[in-house]
Amino acid sequence: MTRRIAATALALCLLGTATAGAAIKAGFYKGKTAQDAAVSLRVTKSKKYVVKYSLEGVVLECSDGRNRQFQGFATGSSDRVPLKQSTGKFNFNIGNSDQSVVVQVKGRIKAPKATGTIRMVAALNEQDELDPNGSITCDSGSVPWSAKRR
Repeated sequence: MTRRIAATALALCLLGTATAGAAIKAGFYKGKTAQDAAVSLRVTKSKKYVVKYSLEGVVLECSDGRNRQFQGFATGSSDRVPLKQSTGKFNFNIGNSDQSVVVQVKGRIKAPKATGTIRMVAALNEQDELDPNGSITCDSGSVPWSAKRR
């Protein structure tokens, strides 16, 4: 009886692992953010990495009461973001050289969709220039995004 329970539990664990891994599909995903900006990414053939994550732009609310549109970014094919095989989740942070702009991306691949959030924060000076010591702080908040496999 104990062996049967142990064998059943092992089979369920293996099935759960296979199911989670099967949800990750290699290929190109394209979609939009809740702010209607284009987003795309590619899952490598090995299904182990996200590469070429691209965001068109994002609107940030700033401490001076103004909203500002910031340009997006794209990671390169050599910038490999690991995919957690059991869940399909990934995340990364990037910023410019002086860290006056920092972006946090979280996502999950569950074919045929990829979903997640993006958050951008920035610091500006009174001349409206990026400045890590600037007195104006801007934050997009958590902006949802979704993309479909093409």
